[in-house]
Amino acid sequence: MSKNQTSEYFKAYYQQNHEKILQRSRDRYALKHPEILAKQKERLSDPEKRAKKNEAQRGAYSRMTSEQRAKYIEKKRLDRSTNPDKQHTAHLKNRYGITKEQYDQLLEAQHGKCALCHAAEADPSGARLHVDHDHKTGKVRGLVCRTCNRHLAALDDQEFMVKALAYRA
Repeated sequence: MSKNQTSEYFKAYYQQNHEKILQRSRDRYALKHPEILAKQKERLSDPEKRAKKNEAQRGAYSRMTSEQRAKYIEKKRLDRSTNPDKQHTAHLKNRYGITKEQYDQLLEAQHGKCALCHAAEADPSGARLHVDHDHKTGKVRGLVCRTCNRHLAALDDQEFMVKALAYRA
């Protein structure tokens, strides 16, 4: 199967199973962050608190003029381009519960290569290695390239594996 065929297959799979994938993601989040979900549920169950939250979200951004919004967007864009590690560091902490230093230690332990196929750190697009983790426990297993990460995700889905094996036969 060529890369293009694989890409098309994954796109089609995602479109067909979009709700199932979203539900799996929600379930993982609920396992990792039950206290946050409990607070959200409490906040949203009270109409007064819900209205307050909605107003705060509309808040400052909605009161900006188009010129102010353009400046705000440009500032954010500039911040992302001048400090790309800031967003990555926040993503690592929020999603996997690890620090940038822990990510770098994993990378060093793997000699800057994918844990599975041993490809170099950056793929042609310059993307970093992905954090491979157990979706049930949240435990980090290692760093993998984009291709291996997609294949690992497919292994988690038994229904997909049956279809893939039938397709290849």
